[in-house]
Amino acid sequence: MTEDNIESSRMSTEDRVILSDSYISEHEECVQLFNQWSELEQVDFVENLLAKMCHSQLGQVDCFLRPMLQRDFISALPGTLYLH
Repeated sequence: MTEDNIESSRMSTEDRVILSDSYISEHEECVQLFNQWSELEQVDFVENLLAKMCHSQLGQVDCFLRPMLQRDFISALPGTLYLH
């Protein structure tokens, strides 16, 4: 993974500047390990990470997750139901 891939579009320019060299070099290794785990293990790992975060970090995570968790219930309905 390149440094450009790590510097995701969801991060502001200021946030990208403060990524340490060790983070950039270790990031991909951590992601590869994470991808090898079962869904249960991944959830357990993320729960442990979240438990270690401060309130402001959790707020940033919430802002990131909120749009991902929104559902468009109308478009998910069968065509015959939402027309009535």
